[in-house]
Amino acid sequence: MLSFQNRFPQIKKNMRLLKKQPAQEGSPGYELGGGPLAPQPPRDLELAHLAGAGTVVERKPDGEYLVATQDGFLNVDPKSHSISVNDKIVSMDGVSGRTTGNLELAGAYEEFGDVQEQREVTGGDITVHGNVYGNINSRGGHVALNANLVGGSVHNVAGNIEVKGVASSAVLQTRSGVITLARAENCVIAASRVVIDSASNCEIVADEVVIALAEGCAIAGHNVEIESAGPRKRIEMLIHVLVRDVGHFDQQLAELDARRAAQQQAMAPLQQEIERISLLPDVRRYLALAAKLRTHELTLTPEQGQFLRKIAGAVGAELQELSRLTHERQIHETAFNLASGERERLREQRRAAAGRARCGLHMVSGDVLVRTMPFHADHGPLYLLPAKDIQHRLRGTGGAGKTLYSGSSGGFDWHLDADAE
Repeated sequence: MLSFQNRFPQIKKNMRLLKKQPAQEGSPGYELGGGPLAPQPPRDLELAHLAGAGTVVERKPDGEYLVATQDGFLNVDPKSHSISVNDKIVSMDGVSGRTTGNLELAGAYEEFGDVQEQREVTGGDITVHGNVYGNINSRGGHVALNANLVGGSVHNVAGNIEVKGVASSAVLQTRSGVITLARAENCVIAASRVVIDSASNCEIVADEVVIALAEGCAIAGHNVEIESAGPRKRIEMLIHVLVRDVGHFDQQLAELDARRAAQQQAMAPLQQEIERISLLPDVRRYLALAAKLRTHELTLTPEQGQFLRKIAGAVGAELQELSRLTHERQIHETAFNLASGERERLREQRRAAAGRARCGLHMVSGDVLVRTMPFHADHGPLYLLPAKDIQHRLRGTGGAGKTLYSGSSGGFDWHLDADAE
């Protein structure tokens, strides 16, 4: 069995924990010389001295009791012997195969000892003051490791993870929260936000990544901010800027551009023919007079009106052809305008779908490669993938996009241009 009996009994409110028994005199003894030895007078016990947090002393007709004042877990201080009932489980002995086995806990847990290799601790709001070599699984709340995490793992369904010591050859992952590390080596780290002082040879994926010093890491994020970046011995430094795949928008935009170009191509010869006919002397004279009549710039006498009708009769065939060409051009122009309006709306949708992406490197020390990594938002965040898949995705080249930067010195600052096609 990997899990032993529950060592942390849960106490209900108003439960009687201790009952004070009346003092009883001891039995007489004998001295070494054979003389009688009277017993010492019994000393009174004050239950109040044993009452810790979550307990109270109550005096009832049938005796004096130490009673729990709240629901919680029983804790006995080995030094003061005080008894308390807390909403958090406190352990001083560590988690091992010899003492506790794996732990499945209902409440918050605080451990002052070490968590041995291959031991499992499952609960919520977990704090460990010793080193962790096993696996921590939290259903939520805050996971705080005040020493080191070596060769183990920490998973939190919904909440933050913090390691104040060194995280080495470990997996740290939260579905919703921030991972904060002082120093990480050879780790897989995945969260919505990751903040690290120093990272070496790690695979890191998050919406936002903030690192002071990164060496030989493979990092993927929407917003990546690194003070100093470079390789680690022979391990290259890779940064993938996550950009949403908007290829389907680009395909639709290309189709709309083709439609607009076809309409323009169809309008060009029509416009040329309209201009040719409009420049014929009699047609031009008639169109000019007709325009002035429409705007009331000119008023014709009966004789002038008869002359205008004569001109119209002479260019009737040309005017009829001009009307047909103009109508046909308007059909293509309407189709062009509709495609242009649809294109503008699609560009707005593309801009919103692309979101934001940024990479900022303040100082590059050695070869660093920065590329885009397209992803489909419908598939969910990459930081939810299993650790092995994250390693393969970040160290492989299959999902890499275009190269944004490749250099060994200086700095780099890039923002996504959502309008770029």
